Amino acid sequence: YLAPDELAEVSTLKLDEFVNQAASFKSVWILANNPVFTVPGDLGLAGALEKIKDSVYWGTHDDETAAVCAWTVPAAHPFEAWGDVRNADGTYGVGQPLIDPLLDSKSAIEFLAMLAGLPVASGQQYVMETAKAVGGGTLSERTWKETLHSGYLLSLIHI
Repeated sequence: YLAPDELAEVSTLKLDEFVNQAASFKSVWILANNPVFTVPGDLGLAGALEKIKDSVYWGTHDDETAAVCAWTVPAAHPFEAWGDVRNADGTYGVGQPLIDPLLDSKSAIEFLAMLAGLPVASGQQYVMETAKAVGGGTLSERTWKETLHSGYLLSLIHI
């Protein structure tokens, strides 16, 4: 399995470089589990985030990262969210919510779709559309139900 060509064009920045250049950023969107708490304290991530006017944190709690960001978007608990994954061998898997959302929150898929400017849809619809694309552009109702039952798209299993 190879990463999509679109990812080759995405530039990356090491965390220490980000901290050093933070004042030059207009905004930052954080989709991580409390990085202010989890990164080494001597890195100075909290101070760097405070220098950015529009810092947005997608998180489940009012934690250390939420305290230094200008905005917080409530994240859905993983038990409440749809998700998908592509294994190194190319196998496409899906994850279903175990419970209905308890609060008005967003899953990672819904949040990223919003940032990408995609039409508003449910997490299930985004996962189904991705499964269709991964499966070759079409996905019958039976194949979708088999995928939900097994947790992965059977037509892409590499044995």
